[in-house]
Amino acid sequence: MRPPARAILALDYPTDRIDLKLLIVLPPGLPRTKPRALNSGLARARGAYGVVYDAEDRPDPRQLRDAVAAFARGPSSHACVQAPRVGAPEGGGWLSAQWALEYAIQFGRILPAHARLGLPIALGGTRNHFNRARLIDAGRWDAWNVTEDADLGLRLARRGARVAMIAPPTLEAPPEQMGVWLAQRSRWLKGFLQTWLVLMRTPTASIREMGLAGFVSMQSTLGAAILSLGQLGTGVMVVSYLAGVAAGVAAPGHWGERPLIVALTAPLHWPLQSVTMARALYGLCHAPPFWTKTPLDIPSP
Repeated sequence: MRPPARAILALDYPTDRIDLKLLIVLPPGLPRTKPRALNSGLARARGAYGVVYDAEDRPDPRQLRDAVAAFARGPSSHACVQAPRVGAPEGGGWLSAQWALEYAIQFGRILPAHARLGLPIALGGTRNHFNRARLIDAGRWDAWNVTEDADLGLRLARRGARVAMIAPPTLEAPPEQMGVWLAQRSRWLKGFLQTWLVLMRTPTASIREMGLAGFVSMQSTLGAAILSLGQLGTGVMVVSYLAGVAAGVAAPGHWGERPLIVALTAPLHWPLQSVTMARALYGLCHAPPFWTKTPLDIPSP
């Protein structure tokens, strides 16, 4: 039995209440993207809630119960409950450790703070548990956006919906090869650009719908990710470096064999962002909906 099947069977949830859809083969049509597959699955799904997992994901067995409990105790405005993405480096390489560190900071510190403050959250690709009715009301996934859940998270915020965070994580193997990392990160930046351009098409409407605090938060997160191709000035670089090291040391989880060394060498990671941004801009101009697939590398349980 393959690891994805074992991970699903390990979920601590009544099997007669799980409506599982394996989205592998879709009807002919365009675009050939993950969000189009998700919309196809949503059209056939039943139940009040739904969650998305990639084939290589290993969700904590408690995750479904905690998500349902979070919906039950939260306000009616909760449209999504997001679980942390935890990198589980298999080979222990420096690049995969940097990937895992980024997400330890993102899901361990930044997003929980945003959720508590009710600020917009650009969702990650999986581990998102949705209120099905609110998902449909928000327009489902944009089939043409290559970071479909970042786009969806901000559309939910524009409709006054909120995202909550829960603790049980989903383990995922970070990319170990430079080529795989570059392709994945370039797709993410291209999708962030698509999402940001849509929001900035009518900035006054975005401010009115998200609120000024939400709009500023969006610019400091999504906008900062887009502008991560370089630091402006020595002073800003030093501050960014010190803040990054402090955040890395405080990040939860095991994201490398030598956590302090991984945090201290993070600046060596920054120039790679410029390469991925150049690729993202080229892709946005020449093939906006093209989906660069990450090779399936399923970690052992």
